[in-house]
Amino acid sequence: MQAHGIDIIADDSQVEKMAGQMKYPCTLTKSGVRVFGLQFHDTALTEELLADLIAGAPIRGQRKGSATAKVKIKFNPASLAQIHVWNERRNVYVTLPCRDDRYAGGVSLWQHTQIRKWAKEKGLQFSSAEDRLRARHALTEKIEALAPELKIRQRKTCLLYTSPSPRDRG
Repeated sequence: MQAHGIDIIADDSQVEKMAGQMKYPCTLTKSGVRVFGLQFHDTALTEELLADLIAGAPIRGQRKGSATAKVKIKFNPASLAQIHVWNERRNVYVTLPCRDDRYAGGVSLWQHTQIRKWAKEKGLQFSSAEDRLRARHALTEKIEALAPELKIRQRKTCLLYTSPSPRDRG
């Protein structure tokens, strides 16, 4: 230890980026990255990422009139609030927030998949932010109606108990 020291990670935010689940390939456009049916975007960060990655991207396979790049992302399956896009030119991960933060902030990938599947089975729309919040809220109400005998403490551990109402503004 005295001869070589102890390796530490100075920036705690890097741990999530390094340990996250990877998905490749994903497409980065001016609109950000669309994955899991959600859009992840920040105007300034997306423009900077595209500028870095377009320079090294092959022209073949590019969409006409639009700058795109194939990227690797990492994400935390416990929260879809953000993803981390690998900028291979600078060797860093760039964090892009979910544009639908009211929905994705408290939702894991598993929960999102269940809500999406349930909405499809029920014929509910699931394309806009309001649609997703409505579906999440409706499923939460259904779970509560099916298990009214659960104590509040037990409900908190239930699938979607912390679901916000679609009327809630955040």
